[in-house]
Amino acid sequence: MADLRGNCLCGAIAFEYTGPIHGLQACHCLRCRKFYGIALGPIAIINREGFASSPSSERVNRYFGRACCGSALPMRKEWDPRVGVPLSFVKEDRGQVTSHIFVGSKAPWHVGAGDEAQHEVWPPNEDMDERFRDLTE
Repeated sequence: MADLRGNCLCGAIAFEYTGPIHGLQACHCLRCRKFYGIALGPIAIINREGFASSPSSERVNRYFGRACCGSALPMRKEWDPRVGVPLSFVKEDRGQVTSHIFVGSKAPWHVGAGDEAQHEVWPPNEDMDERFRDLTE
């Protein structure tokens, strides 16, 4: 049985994931803010291994993309062992966001980011230099 499952608004793209969930994060980087059209991007961080989407298409495999209905698609790159799944895509209630990342890039008009852990960039002990460069370009 899958630990996480979901689909886009129209149902054309669905996913299942079996494995650990590394956290529910709210990303405040400029790319996520533009992509989601809101002050932050809420995502579940999971392993690439155990993640399966249907249909398997180039659109699903890109880092940022939208389904035909406009839903935000899971974010992943070939070199990245993790996938960021938009919480709006997830069917089950997985609880509340556990941390906020890239609060150093938070929109100046956004007040507060909650009482959860706050990280200027990535959480401690995560080697994400490649990912960081991509998010800040």
